[in-house]
Amino acid sequence: MRCAGLRAGRPSNSRDHWHRLANDLQRRCIEPHRAEIAKMMTRLSHRGRGIATALMRRAEEIAVKRKRTLLVLDTATDGGASGLYEKLGFSLAGEIPDYAFKPHGGLSGALFYWKRIGS
Repeated sequence: MRCAGLRAGRPSNSRDHWHRLANDLQRRCIEPHRAEIAKMMTRLSHRGRGIATALMRRAEEIAVKRKRTLLVLDTATDGGASGLYEKLGFSLAGEIPDYAFKPHGGLSGALFYWKRIGS
């Protein structure tokens, strides 16, 4: 059940980029209290520059404006962004082994996170 998808190809500060992000949050809503961050990735060459943190903070701001109170997401156990999400205040709900296929073959587990927002 996805309620908020974050589809950011190239980082951008353009108004159109943030408008598309807001539309994703609204269009994909199934549960009116919850939003899900789905498929947020940063190129290896762009990591460590604060791009993912800025995108996550902006997504949270938009979700709060849309009256969401819970954010959820998942990340791969192998090479995922668990450290980033924990730094941003997300709590680990649990792990599912062999959850998804890796791009170059094999299976990877997934870590599921949640965060209360807007209070």
